[in-house]
Amino acid sequence: LFRSMTDNDNNKIPTQPVTIQDIAQIADVSIATVSRYLHGHLNRMSAETADRIDRIIKENNYVPNKVAQNLKQKTSSTIGIMVANIDDSFSIELYKGAEECLFKLGYELVLINSKGDANRENQLINDMRNRQLAGLLVQPVQNKLADFKVLSDLGLPTMLLDRHLDEHHWPVIESNNEAISRDLGQMIIDKGYEEVIIVTETVAATTSHQQRAKGICETVEAAGLITHIIEVDENHFDGEAVHTQIGQLTNHRQIKTALIALNEPLLIQDRKSTRLNSSHKRSS
Repeated sequence: LFRSMTDNDNNKIPTQPVTIQDIAQIADVSIATVSRYLHGHLNRMSAETADRIDRIIKENNYVPNKVAQNLKQKTSSTIGIMVANIDDSFSIELYKGAEECLFKLGYELVLINSKGDANRENQLINDMRNRQLAGLLVQPVQNKLADFKVLSDLGLPTMLLDRHLDEHHWPVIESNNEAISRDLGQMIIDKGYEEVIIVTETVAATTSHQQRAKGICETVEAAGLITHIIEVDENHFDGEAVHTQIGQLTNHRQIKTALIALNEPLLIQDRKSTRLNSSHKRSS
């Protein structure tokens, strides 16, 4: 919101943001008095002064600079949320849910994307030293507390999302990964599948992958189904290699096979690869 300053009807000086100094000058009070008004300390001024400041603020559409206030008071109304992959709709749902809750409490949420890369995650955590945050929500890529020593040393209020570490240190909000994966496994059994191929990033990398793989494998193997796990690097996805592996597992026998990707980006990439591979075969 800006004020328009004119020297005559035809020539306008470029607009400038209204400052607390401007409000104080127009209201004929000190900057400290305006600051006290903005922080609700009305008992330290007359009702007439408070009304005058309120009117002038509204007339000039003045909005306090939150960044400047936070720096001065060494506080922040901003919370960071570091997600593993913004291409994954689940990560976006995490952000949307957190933003809706925190907005009601007066906080702003800034999205940080680690891209599923441990080195990038480390760099972003190191950068937290230079960010003024009230707290941090993390969907971690790494799974050891030792990997987050810098964050731990900062003492920044932190909560983990969807995944936990090898040692308990921060509160965790987890999805029901294993339970829902067991439900999926039972659905595969009920539909008459005889074999399951799971495409996933390294299972040991995160607890969410471990829980999903465990839920499916234990359920279907107990019913006698064959299971295969293909581990891939999502950041360097080789669709042709994955397609070849799937073909090698399935082309020597005629049984009903379920293909599962443990996260959405892998499924999309694999489907793209399958279409491209099929198109190449047709053209040749």
